[in-house]
Amino acid sequence: MVAVEVAVGAEKIITANRLKKIMKRCFIIGGGPSIAETNLDLIKDEFVIGVNEAFRFGTWIDIWFFSDSDIYKNHKKEIQKWPNRIVSCAGAAKRNKKIEFYYRCKKHPICFKEKHLAFPGKGANSGATAINLAIREGFDQIILLGFDMKIVNGKHHYHSYYKREPRDDAYERFMPHFEAIAKESKVEILNATPDSALPFFKKVKLENIIGEN
Repeated sequence: MVAVEVAVGAEKIITANRLKKIMKRCFIIGGGPSIAETNLDLIKDEFVIGVNEAFRFGTWIDIWFFSDSDIYKNHKKEIQKWPNRIVSCAGAAKRNKKIEFYYRCKKHPICFKEKHLAFPGKGANSGATAINLAIREGFDQIILLGFDMKIVNGKHHYHSYYKREPRDDAYERFMPHFEAIAKESKVEILNATPDSALPFFKKVKLENIIGEN
């Protein structure tokens, strides 16, 4: 089959069959410690949303998403060089023409209002808002990676790029947004994070998900 070029990452030239497959599902890479032990090579041919620092894995990340203005302020050079889509609801990013900016919707856990993403007053966090983005993009299935939602061996993240770590009770405070998404979503959301403390989505193994296709 002749390869077809599509805008799903600077390093991706895919067949029509591959395009049909990946447009049905999306992987979201969160920031949990388990990412350090996850074989991300398995998803390099998939459609991937990378949250916050996940853009560093490479330009096979199709969408770089962040909601924190500190990410924008700390990565202005990287943003200018990034070849793929960047989506954000961080106020500091509003006027940057390279970024697809969304306003924050504080009323709903999943928001479909034009140019808005859910960022409710109770439990708002970048990972949950990235799920809203994937739903808006039209995927039938969303698979979560790095959504540990707990401290693992003293670590909040798989990296050490942040100057400040979250409070220890951050994950408890984030839970309401995930729970509300689970109740309202018509899309299948699967959690492929090993030993995740996030209870609202069916837990699966990444290798099994990849093996199904």
